[in-house]
Amino acid sequence: IRQLRFFNNSFLLLKYFPRLGKKPIEEMLKQTVSDRQIVPAIDNLLPKIKSTFRIMATQENQFVPIDKNLKTRLESMIGQKGKLRLDRGLPGIEFLFAARREGNGLFGLRLTRHTSYEKILEKGELYPELAHILCLISEPNQNDTFLDPFCGSGAIPIARAIGFPYGTIYASDIENKSVEKTRQKASKANRKIIIRKCDALHLDTFNDNSIDKIVTDPPWGLHVGKELNLEKFYQEMLTEFQRIDKQNGIMVILIAKKELFEDVLNKFSSRLKVIKQFDTLVSGQKARVYKIQSF
Repeated sequence: IRQLRFFNNSFLLLKYFPRLGKKPIEEMLKQTVSDRQIVPAIDNLLPKIKSTFRIMATQENQFVPIDKNLKTRLESMIGQKGKLRLDRGLPGIEFLFAARREGNGLFGLRLTRHTSYEKILEKGELYPELAHILCLISEPNQNDTFLDPFCGSGAIPIARAIGFPYGTIYASDIENKSVEKTRQKASKANRKIIIRKCDALHLDTFNDNSIDKIVTDPPWGLHVGKELNLEKFYQEMLTEFQRIDKQNGIMVILIAKKELFEDVLNKFSSRLKVIKQFDTLVSGQKARVYKIQSF
């Protein structure tokens, strides 16, 4: 379970509590403290090395305080064999009581925790989950020649390289800083990606009908620090995309200015067809993913 990508906030279930009353956290603690099998069960699951632990509780996904006496009793039970030492700050192991809206509850041992992306991602960089989904929408296969011409910090090409089979992956951007960041991330991930400095509106280094899949997140209003004429920008972008895309090739494009993009896209109706579209939120802003096929 720990090795599954994007499988966040997962727990190993230690005890299930049906039909809880008005004080679900207190009820679960009382039942657990009186359960003589819970400590041996926990002891069998833990690694041989010593570690630290804490006990937390949530009610309908919100953290809540725990009765001090009951919490102390359970902490004493769990730590009695000396394998675990209490640390309520940053422990190695966390136990959680979770009261659900449906009236039941769970007691579990945490296996994974959601990554705090704010600390590791560049400003404006797509979350890895979203980059993965965009690649998935493009119907990836092992023979694909793949391109992200607005690679930015490299989220999309890295997602394709890590999560799916491919033939060749190209990533390009007009900014030197973005090219270098993508190059560094590809090296760290130990994935072969061909990275170029290139203007996505003038993809001269790519031949006509040479790309199977284009997956990208174009600028939402600024490009190289300048405010864009988005209508002209989309026109030039789609002109280049349809030129290099193979017949029956697929484009997956994340767009914020949906109405404007669709107006421009209609001008390419003889060559490009929207297969599917998906509404989403990106950092709280409304956006739409377009799956487009060349023909």
